[in-house]
Amino acid sequence: MNARAAFPILLVGLVMLALPVAQAQEEDDSAAKAFAEGNALLQKGDFDGAQKAFGEAARAPGATAEHQQKFQLVRRVLAMRAALGREENPEKWQQTAAALRNFYYSHRLYEHLLALAQKMQERRPSPGSATLVADALLLLGRDAEAEKVLEGIAAADRTPQASVLLGLAKGRLSRVDAAKQVLADIQVLEPVSPRFLADLARLKVLCGDVEGGLATLTTAFEKTSA
Repeated sequence: MNARAAFPILLVGLVMLALPVAQAQEEDDSAAKAFAEGNALLQKGDFDGAQKAFGEAARAPGATAEHQQKFQLVRRVLAMRAALGREENPEKWQQTAAALRNFYYSHRLYEHLLALAQKMQERRPSPGSATLVADALLLLGRDAEAEKVLEGIAAADRTPQASVLLGLAKGRLSRVDAAKQVLADIQVLEPVSPRFLADLARLKVLCGDVEGGLATLTTAFEKTSA
């Protein structure tokens, strides 16, 4: 067989070898596309749509462990959201609410966080639940409302975290002198969380202490697990 006759056969062989690779790539793309769609829907707060998209990603031939885990996570979140509406045991309700709170924080679903925090405050009013409401308001840029909620907590009951948030609210509302006064009264007690230190750093910067803010932020990073 001469070279000219062999060339078409070789070309067909190369195409046949490439087909499985192309098919595998298409399968991987299908899973990745559905997964990306699920993340986009979740960011919009469309839990049902996100679950459907993550389910498609998890069932696709190119699915990864991450795709499977995200699908299971959103399924659990949907179950918890449903359970919250019918749970009568106060302790179980609080446990479920706490799990949802953490999920909303980690996925930056602040509107849902606010709605949940308000329900927690209605069911069991406390400085802690009021602080959670204020935090959600601040994350949504509703600073005046957050300030009002925080000032509704008696000074003696205000935790350092609540005080930091109050200072942030005042600073954002251009009441820097008031924010400085709040900052001066904050006592940093060990152990402290990275989140508290990050907020404290932001407050220091708002009050004009950029160097102190950067130092506090560095400590926050050092205390944050990998």
